[in-house]
Amino acid sequence: MSETTPLQDLLSRNWNMGLSFRAYLDYSQKNVERMRDVYERTAVEDHLRDAIKGLGPEIRLLVLSGDWCGDCVANVPPIARLADLNLKIQYRILDRDRHDDLMQEFLTNGARSVPKVVVASGDMAKVATWGARPAECQAIMDQNKGKLPKEEIVPMIRAWYEKDNGRTLLKEIWALISGLTPS
Repeated sequence: MSETTPLQDLLSRNWNMGLSFRAYLDYSQKNVERMRDVYERTAVEDHLRDAIKGLGPEIRLLVLSGDWCGDCVANVPPIARLADLNLKIQYRILDRDRHDDLMQEFLTNGARSVPKVVVASGDMAKVATWGARPAECQAIMDQNKGKLPKEEIVPMIRAWYEKDNGRTLLKEIWALISGLTPS
């Protein structure tokens, strides 16, 4: 029997406290209807749907989130939609503010940015991370931060999310999943 690493132990401990998407909606105090709407509107392209359905090994997605965060509202529901396509993709959603140990392990540029997705093999041994925005959306923030007030950037980000409808996020998460699975 092989020993687990401290990171595997941390992931496993937090995994056992995580929520399904439906339970997360019940737990959430804000943006519940928006998250339901995003889940319903998320369309998975056929080629990606086929690839996801054909996934063999178990994958776990541990998602740090906050119901107050617009990026979480836009990204957590598509992650749940992706996982719902294949029972071998399991996921749990955790409130960032209640799981500081995990959040501190997976900071984004030193910040507690969410959503943060930890993509792991079934035994939590192989790990990749994603977050907090799809690269194209993050570019909007990077290009405008410091030049425009946040109140002007946020509508541009929301418009990008509305137009993209989760497609870019799903491709980026799938790329991470594919990188963890044997060919």
